[in-house]
Amino acid sequence: MIDQSMQKIALIGAKGMLATAIKKHLPAHFSMQSYDLPDFDITDRQQVLALQQNAPDIILNCAAFTNVDACEEQQQLAMRVNADGPGLLAELAQVVGAVLVH
Repeated sequence: MIDQSMQKIALIGAKGMLATAIKKHLPAHFSMQSYDLPDFDITDRQQVLALQQNAPDIILNCAAFTNVDACEEQQQLAMRVNADGPGLLAELAQVVGAVLVH
């Protein structure tokens, strides 16, 4: 049986297309905090780990650098956003005992 009690979601990349679609279909038993640029940077370890104070049950990562041409031109930024950032979210998930969905 699925626990239907209120669960806290940290929605990363909350202004993007995927996150927007998710927000439209979020069941009522979830409480969501949204995070996105410019106020939240997935590549900033201090900002990511500061989410500990909110103790999310689920970290839902919708953040990504998806423009293929720009990723080829800005490889370091693409690696920070698409690899290092999710790694920081995994660290956060381990610290707070959350599930990370990437």
